[in-house]
Amino acid sequence: MTISEPTISEENKLDEIIASLYTRIQKETDRLLKQQCIKFGIDYDNCKHMIGKCDYPADEFKLADYFLGEQFLLGVRIGSNFMAIEFIIPETHKKEVQHV
Repeated sequence: MTISEPTISEENKLDEIIASLYTRIQKETDRLLKQQCIKFGIDYDNCKHMIGKCDYPADEFKLADYFLGEQFLLGVRIGSNFMAIEFIIPETHKKEVQHV
């Protein structure tokens, strides 16, 4: 069996899946950022535009960290098996794993 080039239909389906996964990860990231702000006594609605994001394009696992000033709020990374998204929550030092 040979592997052939994907059809346009297959490429479109892949694009839909990628967009859906990205949307789900972004929604969960936003939810957790808001939760973290509440835990730290930060008014999320008035400060969300001040939250900084540090991306890590050269790291195969670490996606981004979010900060407000010097306060680390949330980390987002790919699980070591490449099948999960992990959210690093600093206050509790636990990982919440969401399989995608």
